[in-house]
Amino acid sequence: MPKKSLFEKFNFEGIKCNVKCVNVYDGDTITLEVDFRELLKKYYDKGVLDIINSLPVKHIYLHCRMAGYNSAEISRCSAEEKVVGLDAKKYMTDLILGKELWCHFLAKQEGELIKLKTADPYGRPIIDLYNLTDTGEKNNYINKIMVDTGHAAPYDGHGEKKY
Repeated sequence: MPKKSLFEKFNFEGIKCNVKCVNVYDGDTITLEVDFRELLKKYYDKGVLDIINSLPVKHIYLHCRMAGYNSAEISRCSAEEKVVGLDAKKYMTDLILGKELWCHFLAKQEGELIKLKTADPYGRPIIDLYNLTDTGEKNNYINKIMVDTGHAAPYDGHGEKKY
């Protein structure tokens, strides 16, 4: 068996690409659909296009944690927190569900609202997310909108979580 050090675990850290939101779990946890073939085409030369296009998987789905804030929980919490959490979930759903978005999968020391210090304890990618304009350019910063509208509180991954 080869030594582990010869292989690097694939991750999305540092990748920037268009995505689609397919599920909103709560105000700070979502599922994104990524066109895996298009993503690979950005990082590999044209010589492997036939191989990429022949891959049986086109889309992959990633459960992601929004960077720089915390919203109220919707399960395993008090009834009061659940009400606030469901409101944040509805706001986030209206904002991004089913929409094409621009995503930055953060690596350490990256991020707009915060500079990422540590990985997510559940293994989820931590992301900055933006709406896209009609011309496909990144636009409104979703993470900041959630904080500015009162649906979340700033959070850097350390200390007490507030919402």
